[in-house]
Amino acid sequence: KENLSLENRLKFSVKLMGRLQHMERQIRDMLVFSKSDVRLDSKLTVFEFLKEFNAAAIEVCQQKNTQLEFVLPKTSSEYLLQCNKDTLIGALLNLINNGIDAQDEGGLIKVEVEIKEKVLTICCVDSGVGMSSDLLEKIQQGFITTKQNGTGLGIMVVKAISRAHHGQFELFSELGQGTTALVRLPLIRVQNVRSAIIN
Repeated sequence: KENLSLENRLKFSVKLMGRLQHMERQIRDMLVFSKSDVRLDSKLTVFEFLKEFNAAAIEVCQQKNTQLEFVLPKTSSEYLLQCNKDTLIGALLNLINNGIDAQDEGGLIKVEVEIKEKVLTICCVDSGVGMSSDLLEKIQQGFITTKQNGTGLGIMVVKAISRAHHGQFELFSELGQGTTALVRLPLIRVQNVRSAIIN
């Protein structure tokens, strides 16, 4: 409509972009979930991986007017992560999007990263409404969602990608207390990261 104001054009553009990104995530999740194997064809330092994940998380939170607190580990330089970078970051972004959808606009998503005994733990915490124990159990069984237009596929993708990376996925929630999602991934410890990357 040629007579639409600039304000309305911008508003509709933002809505359209949001729906397109939602569709893109759904298609990506279905493709990932339908594959029987995920090739772990990247070997990155933990710092490199977290830098890319952080940048992607910032972009998602800015688009949805959400605050992001990203807590990095004290040390990561001597560890490598064998992974499929794009699918792993996509799975972690599912957790961030779930957290954003579970709380009011302008809420906070906290991502805490820890390295202990050659395990990388990525913890995503939201300040949303949380879930009852019954609902939490159903969601972890798969294809159950609290979203109006959700499929429940996102959590199943995170589980599948965690397993493909020889890791673990856990979900904790309490009604009125928000939700915490944990992804644990094994790391490779090296004496010389530079030579390991070259080799």
